[in-house]
Formats: sequence, C-alpha cells, structure tokens
Amino acid sequence: MIRIRNPMIVYDEQSNEKWHRLFHDCKDSGPTICNEHWEGIELLNMPTSQLPGLETLNVQLRQVSNWEGFFSEGLIEYHPFYQAMSKRQFPVGNFLRDDLSFTPYPDYFHDVFGHLPMLTCTIFSTYCQEMGKLAIQYEHNPEIARLINRFSWFTTEVGVVRQNGNRAYGGALISSSKELTHMSTTPGVVKAFKFEDVVKSKIDDKTLQEVFYAVESFDHLMDEFLRFKSHITSKLILKNLAASSTDEVL
Repeated sequence: MIRIRNPMIVYDEQSNEKWHRLFHDCKDSGPTICNEHWEGIELLNMPTSQLPGLETLNVQLRQVSNWEGFFSEGLIEYHPFYQAMSKRQFPVGNFLRDDLSFTPYPDYFHDVFGHLPMLTCTIFSTYCQEMGKLAIQYEHNPEIARLINRFSWFTTEVGVVRQNGNRAYGGALISSSKELTHMSTTPGVVKAFKFEDVVKSKIDDKTLQEVFYAVESFDHLMDEFLRFKSHITSKLILKNLAASSTDEVL
C-alpha cells in the first residue's frame, strides 16, 4: 500500500465550499443516516463548513477508539486494505470529488465523512478489525475471499441498520446524497440481512445499488458476522461458491 505524504488535497476556499455542500447535502437528505454516525461527527469535532485536516481528526480518533486514518493513493487492493483494517488503520482517498452527488471511487469526503465517524462506535469498529483479520486469514483462497469481500461491501460500504426506519451506516452510502435518496425512496430495495443472501449478491461499485441489506442493530451485525465466520468452510458456504462470479475484482 502506498502511503501519501503530500496528498492532492488543497485546503482553500473552493475546497471548503465543496466540503460544506457535500456535508449538508447528505445531512439534509432526511433521516437517512444512523445515530452512531452523527455521534461520531461530534466526537471527532468534525467541522461542517471547512475541510478538516486528517491529522487533526486522528488525534480525536485515536483517543476515542485507537483507530487512525492515513492517506493512500488510488483504489486499495484486497491484502493491503484488510491488513490495515486488522491493525485499526483506515486508508483515506487523497483527492476531493468533482461530482458532488455520487462518486464510484473513494475520495476524501467518502472516507473522512463516511467512514471515520463510524469507527468511533465500539462494536462497529471491533467488527471492522475482526473482518480485516478474517479476510487476511483467507486471502489465499480466492473463492472464500470473494464471499468475505461481499460481506464486507454490504456492511462497511453500503450497510443499513433499522433505527425508526432504514438508516445508513456504510461509508459509501453515507457519503452519497444520491445513493441515500435512492435507498430511502426506492420500494423494495432494502432487504433483511441474512449472510446467506449477502454472500450471493454481486458487488457493483460503479452505479447505484440494486439491493441493500439491513441489520436490526450492530449487535445483530456482529452476530451475523460470527455466524458467517463459523460456517466459512461448511457445506453452506461451499454451496454459495457456485454463485460466486469470478468477474469481481478482489
């Protein structure tokens, strides 16, 4: 993984204006983001109208949950991404998007606004670290690694939790006002979370999601993860390998 000392982030008035609009577009999309995310925003003292510095956020994040973000260039491959997660480290995109409503690639807003606040939630941050460890354990088994990657995608990136309705907790979903509106207004797009269904669902990160999976709580998420982990070499998982498409990139 390439760590960036001089990211392509410019802390100027234009960037501040873009951050302000992105922040409020997501906040104003209605009650579509989970409580834990907004609590994390407060714990990190994340500004609403000014582009925050990563190291400033890290000071708070380390104190709250012993996680930290670091700049990384481009899309992160399977091994370095999950290895970082297993060490309570999260890669942060080194650019700020041009399309304010949706980006298929993780940028600074996606990672800082979408992911870092959720890492202040104890049970969710523990889940993320354990997912990283599991992914590294099976990194040399591409079929099982693909199922792990799907479980991770439909939770950490586009995950939904029931909180007086459907609320986003996945970073890609939280950071896209367009995706939030799609999730909250499209009939039938949110389904109950069962890992057997999740690992059959293909990842498509270039367009709006066809399906989201909602857990009842973060305890429920951890229960499903542990159930998935305990069945990972069972006949149930091996049966699902038949539905695993090799066109997905790990």
